[in-house]
Amino acid sequence: ALPISAVGVESASLMMGTDWSEALEGVGLSPSVPRSFLWPAHNVLLAIWVLVVFVETALLAAAALASTALLGAKRTGRPLRSVLRDEVYASSRSARSLCEPHQALSVRLVGLALFPLGTIVDACKGAEDGGGILVGAGAYVLLVAMTWWYWLIVLPWLCVGGLWTSICAGVCFALIELAGVGG
Repeated sequence: ALPISAVGVESASLMMGTDWSEALEGVGLSPSVPRSFLWPAHNVLLAIWVLVVFVETALLAAAALASTALLGAKRTGRPLRSVLRDEVYASSRSARSLCEPHQALSVRLVGLALFPLGTIVDACKGAEDGGGILVGAGAYVLLVAMTWWYWLIVLPWLCVGGLWTSICAGVCFALIELAGVGG
């Protein structure tokens, strides 16, 4: 539902300049005013979508590791090493890259919110180096399970805060545009 919401906001923003421009100008509004209001929400919804993808990957990887450890790779069709390499370690590298200076602010904030994932994966790698693949996989499952509250309570509330902030910033941007102060 989130990608559809971000797409819906973008579509509404684009229609301001084409489909709705006459109606907006009829009431004395430039299409840039509602566009300025929608822009922050669009950015935040895209950032939330990125966050949802990472959290879903982390939780599903923990479930895959637990089921493979309990049932075996022959039954699940997914060896522990491939789940760790292709999902856990890859998502951790990607999450760390979200904090790089060239990223947009909203994406960098997502990277900051995903910082615990990197810490969990570092601990998992240490456990794997010291005790083997099963110990590393078990450490990941245990640490993700211990931090369930962060993934399922804290991060959604951060998203709500981000959306509220985007609405407030959107109102400010629209007022600036309405006043004709913007470039």
